[in-house]
Amino acid sequence: MKLFLLLTVVCLTRAQKEPQFSRNVDGDIDVVIPGFPGVQHVTLKVSGVKIEDHTVLPVQTSADGQWRARIHDVTGNADDTLYYLIEYQLQYAVHKHKGAARVAGQQTAAAVAPVSRRHLERRATTVFSDDFSSGHIDPNKWKHTIAATGFGNDEFQMYTPEPANSYVKNGVLYIRPTLTVDKFGDNFLNSGHLDINAQWGRCDSSSKCDLHGYNHIPPIMSAKLTSTGHIRYGKVEVVAKLPKGDWLWPAIWMLPTEHHYGGWPRSGEIDIMEDGPWVRTSTIAPYTTERRGTTRKATDTLIGVDDHTCLAFNTPPNGYWQEGHFSGTNVWASGGKDAPFDRPFHLILNVAVGGNWFHSNNKNSPYPQPWHDDWENKMMEFWSARHLWEPTWHGEDVAMKVRSVKLVQY
Repeated sequence: MKLFLLLTVVCLTRAQKEPQFSRNVDGDIDVVIPGFPGVQHVTLKVSGVKIEDHTVLPVQTSADGQWRARIHDVTGNADDTLYYLIEYQLQYAVHKHKGAARVAGQQTAAAVAPVSRRHLERRATTVFSDDFSSGHIDPNKWKHTIAATGFGNDEFQMYTPEPANSYVKNGVLYIRPTLTVDKFGDNFLNSGHLDINAQWGRCDSSSKCDLHGYNHIPPIMSAKLTSTGHIRYGKVEVVAKLPKGDWLWPAIWMLPTEHHYGGWPRSGEIDIMEDGPWVRTSTIAPYTTERRGTTRKATDTLIGVDDHTCLAFNTPPNGYWQEGHFSGTNVWASGGKDAPFDRPFHLILNVAVGGNWFHSNNKNSPYPQPWHDDWENKMMEFWSARHLWEPTWHGEDVAMKVRSVKLVQY
């Protein structure tokens, strides 16, 4: 009888500790571990290959007394089996519980084991698309940025919702820079007053919303559109034609929908395309707060033009923190190996003008950069040199023309 009772207790304890694995809609694997009375901390290690090779996961308790974790990146095996090791301390003793479990739900192999690109494409779902056949910019799909902050590079444009700066024509989205004086008059840059909130109903910045006169009002107006849709892992397709003209800086890029790992740049940035006078770049850029980072030009990430791959980058086997040789506390430790790129990202389309990104020490032709990067009045330097660059701006050729956009979730 005593042996029977002992076995019963052990079986009940084992059932109480058994974690449940299930795949969620994002492709992650959610883990739920029933609560342990009197336990304050639980460690969960998971592997899809062998128990000696575990990935340590952050585990948090919830209001219902259960412990929860999420697996972003686990190497699996052919039969969808996950091996786990649970460790906890109770009454000054460390207890360990290990076992194996299958992932609940359909097609779990794709969430656990490496899969082929063909398989990914078969299960892909288009979560956002726009071919602009509606004839207008759909506010349910796109949000305008309204601000004049310089945007980190001391650029010379403000972003507006003006119809002259973004519009749809013949099924094509135009993002077009224009001269500020064309709307507000010739003297506006010298003596005008621009209240952005009053002019366009809001200002997407905590500063520079009320601008007065010389070297404070940007000489260029343009547009920046952000998609309301987002993807976590998947594919972005943009059919677009780049603008022509001096000092134009069109960009097709992505930012995280939430600052899960902290404010920019901790939560990552993906630059699909940036076009300048001497270089066209694609960048995958995780940074520290000091804005040091890894930029790889070279397959978990593929960026291409007309089916020609211009950047291919595998997730580093030990994560981006180690890949970037960063010091201090790993701000991405709570994520998977691909953190900070393991969170939803949205798409951004914009055309900037000028700023420090061009760099005055570069040799530009047929004339040098007409402003000094370190001068306080560089916006007006640029404007004073319009006789050099304005002749290169020809009508709608200065616009980035976007025929279609698609975000596909794997």
